Amino acid sequence: MAIEKSLYSQLDDLLKQTDLTDVSAESTNYSELPDGYYNCEVDKTDLKLSKTSGNPMVSFQFTITEDGYSVEVDEKQNATLIPIKKTKNRKIFINYVLKNDTSVKRFVTDMLKFEGETPGESLLPKEAFTTSEVLEDALDLLIGQRIYVQVSTTVNKDDTKSTWNNLISWKRAAALELPM
Repeated sequence: MAIEKSLYSQLDDLLKQTDLTDVSAESTNYSELPDGYYNCEVDKTDLKLSKTSGNPMVSFQFTITEDGYSVEVDEKQNATLIPIKKTKNRKIFINYVLKNDTSVKRFVTDMLKFEGETPGESLLPKEAFTTSEVLEDALDLLIGQRIYVQVSTTVNKDDTKSTWNNLISWKRAAALELPM
């Protein structure tokens, strides 16, 4: 009973302090990440069923470990990295719904981008993707690993936007001259 009173008291104080004047159903504190490259660490992996399709799904939660970079290309095709401020510690989520051989191959291709000590050498062997039990163990090995995530946005024919999150290997990051 005392815990409830304390909870209600704290909540009432918080609610009284919060100005809801500009809040609506369309409001959000969440802002999309700008297109760019983000050095991330894997926080969490989950193997579960997709709520919408019922297909097996692998979910990743990443934390951005340092501010990201956009790439500007000048008229002579010279690329310059431009820091994207205030993106460190933001989260990125990537889901892989495994519904057919094409989606499984895409997932495995991305998982092979996690590299070990030797650049260009995958941390996980292809054998890590032979059974669900082995896959689950392999996903646990990825927790704490770092990788670049490229965020890119496209405008569709109906003027809606689609945001894509793609894993970038260390080898590719080096070729892009991203900080390692």
